[in-house]
This record gives sequence, structure tokens and C-alpha cells, in this order.
Amino acid sequence: MLPVKSTSVESDNCVKGWQARFNQASRHTQGVAELSYALLAFWRMLLTVPCGNWSCALLLKSVRAVLLPFCINMLPILQTVPFAVCGLYWFFNGQQVPECPSETLYRFEDPQFYFCWFAGGYNMVWPMVLPLGLVVVASYCMIATAFLLPGTVPGASENRWHQEDSDLTSACGSRRLRLALQVALDIVVWLPVTMPIYGVVPAVMAYWNCLRRGNIFDFKSAAKGAASSSSAEAPSEATAEGVEVAAVVGRANADELDDVL
Repeated sequence: MLPVKSTSVESDNCVKGWQARFNQASRHTQGVAELSYALLAFWRMLLTVPCGNWSCALLLKSVRAVLLPFCINMLPILQTVPFAVCGLYWFFNGQQVPECPSETLYRFEDPQFYFCWFAGGYNMVWPMVLPLGLVVVASYCMIATAFLLPGTVPGASENRWHQEDSDLTSACGSRRLRLALQVALDIVVWLPVTMPIYGVVPAVMAYWNCLRRGNIFDFKSAAKGAASSSSAEAPSEATAEGVEVAAVVGRANADELDDVL
């Protein structure tokens, strides 16, 4: 991973920022092509590695290497689509699912109740509480580790890397409280609104592109960087041009690369 703390794209206005963020999401979802290569490499390893060299540790590491791109690029969509279908089915059937308890009281003596409850057939809210809670905790830990904790180490004031704390202000005298509230607000309120646009649509487009073109896709760069007194007022021409330049990566031929360069 590159040593950078700037994850948000830069743009001149909100509309261009939304477009740049969509291009960034589309670029990230193209990583689904890595899954096919991981599966191919794993299959070739099964055919070539002698049986005497196999071990539980090697098998576990190999499976983890295959599951990583799967969990990143496909598992979220595989979870979203069935839940959305179940939600629509529940909504258009009078807010209940056949063969699932429809009473407001919990029926702990009925085994069918537990299957319906965990599947979302009894209540469409509870199955989302635990995943959203884990997303809030994971996001908070990631941001706190990258931005807040480095500033508390000895000598942090002399290190530019440690000083980059995203200018997070305090709430009730605590920056951690402010971070927790902001992350919870973003996840609970805005995540259901933005994920269909910046999550589902780019992922489906990446699947279709991978099906038709393999790992060839149009690479659209995004400008990033911390604003300074000079760069904030007058962005450089190189940065402005970098947002517009499109490069073809993957199995592109030499002529296409020459045209880009």
C-alpha cells in the first residue's frame, strides 16, 4: 500500500466531485478480474504441486488468497441482491413472508421463528443492525488508527506524517467521540442512500466489463492530495489534466499505451 492518507478525490465543485468519486468506485471494482486469475493460479497449483509438498498450512493460505478478492469484489453484491429480493417480496406481500410468523410478539417456542428472524422474513430491520454495527466499528478503528493514533506517539509534532490528522475537530472535548458520531451518522443515514450509486452500479458494470473484455478497462485517474495555501487557490495544470487523462491498462497492446503516453 502506498504511504498516503488522502483517500478522497479532489474537484472544483460538488457535481465534478460526485463524478470523480463514481469514476474512483468504478476503477476499484475492476479488481473483480483478480478473482479469475486467483482461481486459475490455485487450480494450476493443485495440478503441479506434488502431493508430498501439501500441508494444512499451505492449503489454508491458498484458500485465503482466493477468498480475499472474492470477499472484496463479489460477496457484498451476493449479499445485497438476495436481501433486496427478500425485501421486495416482504413489502409486496403485506409486509410478511408466507410460512413466517406475522405476529408482533416473538415466538421463541417456534423453531421456524428463528429461521425467519435471521433471514429477514420476520422483520427487515434487525438483520441489518449487526452488519451496520460492524461497519461502524471497523470504519472507526481504521480512521482512528490512521489519523488519530499517530499524533499521540512521542515526537509526533516533528513528523509531517503524524501531523496529518484530517483536521478532525472535537465534540464535548473528545475527538474520538466526534469521530464515532460522524462515522455512525454516515453509515446509518447516508450509506443506504449512496451505496446503490457508488457500490452496486459500479460493481455490476465491472462484472459486465470483465465478462466482455476481461481485464481491459478504461483507467480514469482521480486527483488527490492535501490542500495547501498555494494548491488550494490555484491547482496545477498537471493535476487538472490528470483528472481528464484516461489510460488503458491490463492486456492493452503497445499502440494503445503509446497513445495514452
